[in-house]
Amino acid sequence: MKKTGAGLLVALVGGAAGVVGWKWSHGDTAELTLTCVPGQSRVYALSYASRGQMSDPTFGLSAGDAPEGQSVRTEVQGRWRETCVRGDATSHVLEVSVEDAKGQFLAQGGVGGGGAPSDVRELVAGQSYVELGADGVVKRIHFDARMSPLGQNLLRDMLSLRSMRVTGPTHDGATWSSDEEDANGPYSTTYTLTLPEEGLARISKGTRVYAPPASSQKMAKWAPLVRAKPSTGGELVLERDTLQPRSLRAHVEVELVASARTIGQSQSHLELSPTAQTAVAAVDTRALQDAYSTRAAQGGRPGDLAARDADARIEERIQREELGGDTWATLLEKAAASEPDRAKLFLKFKALFLLHPEACRDASALLATAKGPHELRFQLVAGALASAGTPEAQHALVAAVDATSDRLPHQRTLSSLLGTVSKPTSDTESLLRSLVKGHAQDEVRDTARLALGNVARSLQTDDPQRAERLIQDSLAYARSAREPEERVVALQALGNTGAPQGYEVIERTVREPDASLRQTGAAALRFMETDAAERLLLELASRDESDRVRSEAISALSFRTLSPMTVDTLKQRVRVDPSESVRQLLVKVLADEAPRYADISLTLEEVSRADASASVRKLATLVLLRLNASEG
Repeated sequence: MKKTGAGLLVALVGGAAGVVGWKWSHGDTAELTLTCVPGQSRVYALSYASRGQMSDPTFGLSAGDAPEGQSVRTEVQGRWRETCVRGDATSHVLEVSVEDAKGQFLAQGGVGGGGAPSDVRELVAGQSYVELGADGVVKRIHFDARMSPLGQNLLRDMLSLRSMRVTGPTHDGATWSSDEEDANGPYSTTYTLTLPEEGLARISKGTRVYAPPASSQKMAKWAPLVRAKPSTGGELVLERDTLQPRSLRAHVEVELVASARTIGQSQSHLELSPTAQTAVAAVDTRALQDAYSTRAAQGGRPGDLAARDADARIEERIQREELGGDTWATLLEKAAASEPDRAKLFLKFKALFLLHPEACRDASALLATAKGPHELRFQLVAGALASAGTPEAQHALVAAVDATSDRLPHQRTLSSLLGTVSKPTSDTESLLRSLVKGHAQDEVRDTARLALGNVARSLQTDDPQRAERLIQDSLAYARSAREPEERVVALQALGNTGAPQGYEVIERTVREPDASLRQTGAAALRFMETDAAERLLLELASRDESDRVRSEAISALSFRTLSPMTVDTLKQRVRVDPSESVRQLLVKVLADEAPRYADISLTLEEVSRADASASVRKLATLVLLRLNASEG
């Protein structure tokens, strides 16, 4: 999850759109169109309730004194007012406020600062501005400066529940699909339009289906999976003659699941219903627009329904605390000390590059003039640039590669680091492609090819088209490679992509008599998230005659969340594998899976008593002690 403490529980709901008015077009092929009349204001009776609960301390959240674990309950009643600030064919802006709010916010178990209830009036007071796309997608939220982070979360959730995406046709029974996002991540949902009676239209929003986590790294197995319950949905009733909503009801139930256990849940409900004076007099449009322009120009970070702004603020504060009063000059002085704190300096350099992108130019110049990667300043600066991963930081690394074309160590190290950035730019990709195509040194070409495999894996979520082109390049090279050295590099690069398209090539390789190629093929399966890849790795771990191949297959399995069948097979292998080093590795992999499978401890106890190797017995004993301590 993206939030901690109260925010984690308060913001388990979300959406990606908002509406203020409608342009109704008659005819079966007509489309619903969002409208926004500047100065027009509408008021609705508001009823909002939300409850979130964390019942498992696995993720370091203390249950405190709350009998039900950590919990947050919020209730708000009042009036919901939304006013159109401006609108055109591409975007709309609303002023949104909650008036005469009554209710309470109650946190238990150490969440949100204690168990005392708080009056919500102060939490939600103020006028906020919501920027929408033409289809109703929320682009930005400019919160009232008086709102606390908790108040912003409450308004964010109300906007999420208020949201309906307008992209469908107008005929009775029309349906459309929508890909949206909330604080829990991207999800898909469906909408249905019905005409229940003359003058009314009802738009229903279906259950959310959240996208699975994109990462296959080891820690991903402990990341909670967000799942919306079937009761999740929404209903918006429109008055076709006034083009305005008559009422809205939305309900979201979300649960968090980790390792097949439900560790948290949230239920939120919103109702907007007509008041005696739903339509109110228009306000001064010019004054409203001036107020919005002033707010937008104040430089505050705009928010969104996915809470990325909260993440960004937290990250910025962490980086400022890390950097302190240091500058580029002072960090270089500290790096030149006789016994520098390498870890601390690395974090400070990274913070500098994140907070002051202009420092990346100085970093690039240092890398270009350094004697080589053996220098501490080179290592700290280059690593921090790659870890920061901003466009400016990547440009600095690319420029350093260009400036050191005659120095093999620089080229090899810097191109390798470019393959580790989380969001590779087009310039990074182009530079690596040019190295693969035209560099005079085989080592640099091979390093760049491996880096491009990593780039492909990083791009698969954000830019699948770029990723696919790189995957196809890796596939073509793997199919054409003939010499053993070429084939090893090709397999490694293909494995770095993590793409299932490479399975057939790798599967053929692990059937060959050359143990080195089989070992490389096993390693190349580590990022491939398919059942077929897991079965093949299990086969290699169990039956290959080479200790090195079995070890590599087991290491590759450690990157995955293992199925029960795989775990059962590994429990048998740890008892019978002839290699001491392989059995040690099996003990470590089984230990990682022990929190998910209680009977693994029994297997490890047997190994700690009966294994023929004293080293394996000792390792199993230490692992059991650690597991018992964590359970206690």
